[in-house]
Amino acid sequence: MKYFSISELVKSETAARLKINNSPSEQIERNLKEFVETILDPIREAWGRPIYVNSGYRCPRLNSAVGGARYSGHMYGWCADLRVKDRSIREFADFIKGWMKKKGYSFDEILFESSGGVQWVHFAWKGYGGRQRMKCFDIVK
Repeated sequence: MKYFSISELVKSETAARLKINNSPSEQIERNLKEFVETILDPIREAWGRPIYVNSGYRCPRLNSAVGGARYSGHMYGWCADLRVKDRSIREFADFIKGWMKKKGYSFDEILFESSGGVQWVHFAWKGYGGRQRMKCFDIVK
């Protein structure tokens, strides 16, 4: 784990504010480690610039508190909301899609999301049950 850490992926200001224990189980921690080592660190290496995590792992209670999807990939350790600086978020989303295709990897979702003037990429390598639906779309609030 070169660029990302488990602690970075489980940190949540919302969990702290609401006093929610967002500690992952051993299985979720293994999923997070696999996600970082197989996907996130290599993407960061290829991108060549910092990538910031807005939201990574969310326990079910935290996921509910933030209005997450019922079967959100965040709850399984295979998903992160990411942002970058000095490049457009759409350029970054396209980069992820291209990198995944070049490597021959499938994914569950790459979503461009925007709310209140803030933009990020919701990137789910795997979803509920390990699904990889190859979904790409925009969510603008």
